[in-house]
Amino acid sequence: MTANEKSKWWKASLAGWLVALPLCVFCLFNHDVWRPAEAREAAIAREMIEGGDWTATHLNGDIFLEKPPLYTWTLAASFKAFGYKDWAARVPVLFFTLATLALLPALARRKLGPWGMGAAVPILASMALFIEVNHGAMIDNGMMFFTTLAMLAFDRMDEAADGKRRAFAAWSALFWAACGGAFLCKGGIGLLLIGSGAAIYVLARRRWKLVFSWHWLVGAAMLALVVGPWLWALWNKGGAESYRIFFIKNHWQRFTGTEGPTAPWHYYLPQVLAACAPWTLLAPFGVAELVRRSRSGDDAARRGGLLWLCWAVGMFLLLSISSGKDNQYLLPMLPPVALACAAWVDRYARDGEAPARAGRICFGLIAAFWCLAAMAAPWVPAFTMKEWSLALDAGGFIIGAGFTAALLQKTVEGDRRGILWAFAGVLVWCGFGLNWLEGPLNQSKSSVPLVEMLRANLPEGAELVGWGLNENSEGALIFYGYKPGRAFGNPVELVERARAGDNLALLVCAGRDAKTFPEWMHGNPDWRPLRIKRINKRFYALLRPVVPAPDASGP
Repeated sequence: MTANEKSKWWKASLAGWLVALPLCVFCLFNHDVWRPAEAREAAIAREMIEGGDWTATHLNGDIFLEKPPLYTWTLAASFKAFGYKDWAARVPVLFFTLATLALLPALARRKLGPWGMGAAVPILASMALFIEVNHGAMIDNGMMFFTTLAMLAFDRMDEAADGKRRAFAAWSALFWAACGGAFLCKGGIGLLLIGSGAAIYVLARRRWKLVFSWHWLVGAAMLALVVGPWLWALWNKGGAESYRIFFIKNHWQRFTGTEGPTAPWHYYLPQVLAACAPWTLLAPFGVAELVRRSRSGDDAARRGGLLWLCWAVGMFLLLSISSGKDNQYLLPMLPPVALACAAWVDRYARDGEAPARAGRICFGLIAAFWCLAAMAAPWVPAFTMKEWSLALDAGGFIIGAGFTAALLQKTVEGDRRGILWAFAGVLVWCGFGLNWLEGPLNQSKSSVPLVEMLRANLPEGAELVGWGLNENSEGALIFYGYKPGRAFGNPVELVERARAGDNLALLVCAGRDAKTFPEWMHGNPDWRPLRIKRINKRFYALLRPVVPAPDASGP
């Protein structure tokens, strides 16, 4: 690579990071712990520190083997270093986010030019689902990093399979280490997601060297080295029962739909539209470009185009087959979508006027698409995912429109003035979009109002007992220092304890129906309310048992 080419690559990379960094950092550390997942994960990390069990995760004293502990370890390390602060829960988030973005230029090397490589990072950083998940302590951002690292190593394995034995062994070891990290982050689904894209690629190219070779021995050893110690410690801790909970209940039964919430196979079709915003309509142009590259061009371009296609398609098919679904599960397939969009940008930057006409058409479609989405949002909740996601999409559209406009301004080789449009979009997004959304989001997702209700109304020295609290409410209370006991059976038993001298308070969650409380109180007249409050669309009541005064009448 000549000095001039290196200069272009460095400038493109710097421009991409200048667009992406504000989106990753802005409004990341200045909000409370958010429900649902962030409060639960923070509480599990706190219990890990205070309980001293770094093998099996627990929530409110009960074993909680829904996920392996790697992400909890990172949260616990942050809390150990900085204390139980809200912002400390998002230190690992920033690490995994930046690490994932840093892998994109390596994936694009020798497959895209400087414009395409520079565009890949901000395209991924400005996708709506990427922003949503990477502004909260959620396991999926760690999962995305390890799956992306595994696919990068798999790409290098494919390059080195034809004669470079040492390089092949090194990249194979990294591939299986990343697979181990994905397993420790989210369990067997991490291995399946990586394997789905890799298997489709091997079948499409008939690259049997990647299957029938000695690297499986290296892989087995590396996977055992990464995953084996934890599995061994888990067996020593809980034996066969821990394995049953982890592998059968939280893997097989959740995948097949016999445990936990389920959704139909087409659940992700509308979700992926919002997840990729504002690049939703640019993505098909990018996919078409990947198909073109997989059939023509040099060897690196062909392999890259096909690998990115197989990566996205394999993950999407696997997630659609699984019965357990949620929109954030799409996060690991966003990097190949961003690379597809960047491939189209790369072609436009190199080929000039013909792609520019397609770019103007695409730009108009993007604008029309989001205008229609804004008008249809109140009537299409499945598309917008959540009440506030349309605002995220609209803000992200500013980024996408600005970046596209910047590219369309480049009608003469060497003219870079249009890039100012992109930076103007970033400033608007960061200065007004995220800043404006931060308050409403924090108000609707914060766990602090529930804690403040207890601080103001919980009698001094009273033992707090929960009734009807879900894992997210319990998690919020535990993280902020209130560990509620559980009222098993009939609350009358608690009244009997109170009459025997125990100082008790009962926190009841009635869900979204305010009428539940009068009915509940009518059926349980031994309790009197201290405070009833609507928080996060749910109604909570803090109650005290009615203990009769001692009989003062004489004989």
